[in-house]
Amino acid sequence: LESWAKVLLFFHLIAAFVALGGAVHLLIRLVVTLKKRPDSFHVVHIHNYILFLSYSTCMLLGALLYPTFRVRVRYEYFDTALPWATALFEIKEHAAALALFPVLLLFVLLRNTDFRDPSHRQYIPLCALMLLWVIGTLGFNAWCGWYLGTLRSV
Repeated sequence: LESWAKVLLFFHLIAAFVALGGAVHLLIRLVVTLKKRPDSFHVVHIHNYILFLSYSTCMLLGALLYPTFRVRVRYEYFDTALPWATALFEIKEHAAALALFPVLLLFVLLRNTDFRDPSHRQYIPLCALMLLWVIGTLGFNAWCGWYLGTLRSV
């Protein structure tokens, strides 16, 4: 897939920003649902699907890009000239893998939650905390991806 690396990287970036936007909007909707309108739960479900699909797409595209990145960027440049950039990339990748857990948990939890039911509203703070984790990871990873891309890209 080396000939498609630039295109895949572009869509990887788009998926990452859609995931970040979806997570922020989901957090806002959860807060609105908790504070004011439990009847707007359908919008929570839409943002939940957007976050899940875009995060999954971002992970899949990153996995498709990784062999090209490993040879053309990491081995040929980062490992020898900038070993700290390799370490930063590894931190970015581990953070993305760890954030997959709350994304999956949110997807399952929010799919089976009806916020019109008062007993289900107790899950909103837990979901908000998981979303803050995901938003922090996505923000950090977007910055790392941009920064490392300025040093060298596929």
